[in-house]
This record gives sequence, C-alpha cells and structure tokens, in this order.
Amino acid sequence: MMKPFIIDFQICNHYVSEPELQRLIAQYQSSGQFTYDELTAFLNTVIFNARLKLLDHSDGSFRNLCDTAQSMIGRGLESIGIPVRILDIGAAIHEEALGHSVLIADLVCEGKPYPVLIDITYQQFCLTENCLDSCYIKKDGFVLMSPDPGYVAKKNPQTTEVIRRLLEYGYLPWTKEIAKNYCDTFFLSRTGREEEIEKQSHTGEEYLAMTRKSNRGYSNSVEDLKRKGLLLFSSDQHHYQK
Repeated sequence: MMKPFIIDFQICNHYVSEPELQRLIAQYQSSGQFTYDELTAFLNTVIFNARLKLLDHSDGSFRNLCDTAQSMIGRGLESIGIPVRILDIGAAIHEEALGHSVLIADLVCEGKPYPVLIDITYQQFCLTENCLDSCYIKKDGFVLMSPDPGYVAKKNPQTTEVIRRLLEYGYLPWTKEIAKNYCDTFFLSRTGREEEIEKQSHTGEEYLAMTRKSNRGYSNSVEDLKRKGLLLFSSDQHHYQK
C-alpha cells in the first residue's frame, strides 16, 4: 500500500493553554521580544491552533490552501504587533517554479532579529502519488511536467530532514541553510529546459536575497477569515487591520 506522504513526519502537538498564550502575547507587546523558550512555546501554539482551524477546510493534505493559511496566520500575527512578509516563492526564485505562498515573520529573540519561515501547507507537495518518477513528462530536451517539490526533498538526505522538521513544526528559522534546502525543492522541480534545471541552483544567501524582493498582499480579508472561522486570535482581544 502506498504511503500518503513521501516523507514520514509527525505533527508537533506541544502547545500551551489559552491563558498562557495570552500572557506570552502581552509579554511580547510589552518588551518587543521573546526569550527562546517563549518563542518556541508561542510558535508551537500558534501553528497548532492554525492547523486545527485549517483542517475544517481540508482533507488533511492542505492542498490549494497556502494563501488562506498565510492570510490567517499573517493577519493574526500583525494584529499583535509582529511584522510579517507574504512571499510567493515561485515568483521570487524563478518564473517556471511552482507558485506557493509562504510567510516570513520578523520576530525578535533575546535582543536579536529572528526571522521565521512559516509554512503549514507544504505537505501538499509531499503526496506520494505526485512525487514519483512517472510524474515527469519530457520532450525534446524540455521538462513539460515534473513531480512536486517533495520529490526533490526526498533525493537529498539533508533536505529531507529540513523538510521533515518543517512538516512537523510548520515553521523554521529563516537562515541561509534553511533557505537553500527549502527553496531548492521549488527551483529544482520547475519545468523548462532539462539541461538548465540539472546544472543551475543557488546558494542560501542568494535565495535569501531573492525572497527579500518578493512581497505580496493577502488573498483573504479579515471579513473573509471571520466568515470562514479562520481568525487566529479573537478580534475582541486584538486589533485586526482591514
């Protein structure tokens, strides 16, 4: 029997209570930063809650829900004063790469900038049925159709582990190492001239620079999210921007 996902993972279910989450938020709003332990508890809880809400709109693969997920999380983080960037990874790294909306949260941890990649829907690219050699369609030296990014992730042990952590936690520190492994899965699974795909790649620093230039808006308004039951935090407690 075929496994549903090409990479094995177990969703992180470490989270704090609602009163503790509100305490962490108040502490951040007061000081403008988290300790590392506070940051971990905050992100684990926010991501767990976001996944639960999104499951009401998905079969568990989160297919085609990246825009909705990033609107939910991004608008929620902004409502408590955390700056975010919404990125289209495909548009940022190559016009032939798969389009995918992700979030970079610009946090502060123990006095230092701590950017975090948030992507709770990457598992849609790890469905085994879409990550097979048979998914390739090639003609006259061109790749016309290719497997999903999870196929590329599975080929490299280091990338496999990076993506496994992303699948489990839904977020990772946005470092050059993470950027290299994460963005390669999109860059190397693109369509186009086969020879160019095989030869080209980028460093982590280059990917970070590319993604700094890409900044898009939200696809879901606050009212859209409220109607769908997808507000991350209560609008009575936190100020959502329209």
